[in-house]
Amino acid sequence: MLVHEGRDNKAERIEMTVFDDDAVRLAALKAVGFRSGAASGNGVQVMITGRETTQAEKDRAARQSAEHIGVVLGAGQATAKLLGYDPKLVRTSTEDYSFTLTGTVRHAAGLAHLATGVITLYPERIYSADAAVGVAAHEVAHQKYQTVLNFLQKEREALWEADRQAAQQNQPAITNVDGTIKEPYRDQFPLVSRFEKHEGPDAVQKRIDKDGVTDYSKDYWKEAAGANQNLSTVRSAHHETIAEMARLEVERKPSTAAPVWKSYYKDVMRTYDEIQEKLEAAKAKAA
Repeated sequence: MLVHEGRDNKAERIEMTVFDDDAVRLAALKAVGFRSGAASGNGVQVMITGRETTQAEKDRAARQSAEHIGVVLGAGQATAKLLGYDPKLVRTSTEDYSFTLTGTVRHAAGLAHLATGVITLYPERIYSADAAVGVAAHEVAHQKYQTVLNFLQKEREALWEADRQAAQQNQPAITNVDGTIKEPYRDQFPLVSRFEKHEGPDAVQKRIDKDGVTDYSKDYWKEAAGANQNLSTVRSAHHETIAEMARLEVERKPSTAAPVWKSYYKDVMRTYDEIQEKLEAAKAKAA
């Protein structure tokens, strides 16, 4: 028999654990005002009288929750900083963000808001500072990858415009028939040139064939298989594989990533660092 938060010779809750098959004891407790509590299950009944949750327990849970949120936020921001990402963009939320993957409802531990660069961590789904480090690294990688994709697309559009103007002026094309950049112009479009080996149906198919690196990322490739395969699902699967590679790297866990994925990941991270260096240089020059 346990007495919780006894004050002035009165208890806010009294509880007793009884096996389900102990009918006599259960009946006796019910006769004097006990009821089955929320913690009952797995063959036992937690019989209680009084409050289901005392105020002291609520206060204690609130303190522990605040402390845990602080630990998660601190670990997440420190991880972002170590990875060269603005820690001020990392925040926490007590909301529940759910999504469906391979027919199963899941609850996110983190979320990368690609349009704004913000990263949200959900402490109720993150159980320790170490876990927060892995989740933050995963979300930071999402943001880095999207940044690279955005800059790559801008440069690609500039290349298309240059090719269009060359055609209008009856000048030699900047790209070859297969879409690759001609040698004299490669330095003008460094990102497109770098990622040429990663683009095109054959290169993308090689990454698809090698699937993800963890069960989680592989589930995204399952979503992108067959009739569901389109630009959106394949892009999401790429995102999750890159993010999981980053998580494994920061957690110092072995990666089963195929060489095509390691090469792609290396170029993504290298490109992000170069983009940031140029942005910082431009900011310093403007100042």
